[in-house]
Amino acid sequence: MLMRRSRAVGAITILIPHITIYWGVTMAYSSDLLHLTAREEEVLRLVARGRSARAVASELNIAPCTVERHIENVRLKTRTRNRAHMIAVVMRDGWLTSLPVV
Repeated sequence: MLMRRSRAVGAITILIPHITIYWGVTMAYSSDLLHLTAREEEVLRLVARGRSARAVASELNIAPCTVERHIENVRLKTRTRNRAHMIAVVMRDGWLTSLPVV
């Protein structure tokens, strides 16, 4: 029987040929698990303030499609369904605790 630690906090996956059994808690993330680049964090902060991709691109002097790529990367890293869900999860879990009022 093979065992390995999964990405879920405190979870263990036991691998048996043709059968996979999963015991664990609900998915949880911590700052250790979430590795955002400085640019991804910067884009995330602006999007969390309600800025559009075009506005973020203008402010950071990058292409709008680059902003969309950063947003998608963050969404994938947070395992969220869409932009609104991503912001809700980020705010709920306290990753962006110091958002200045705009």
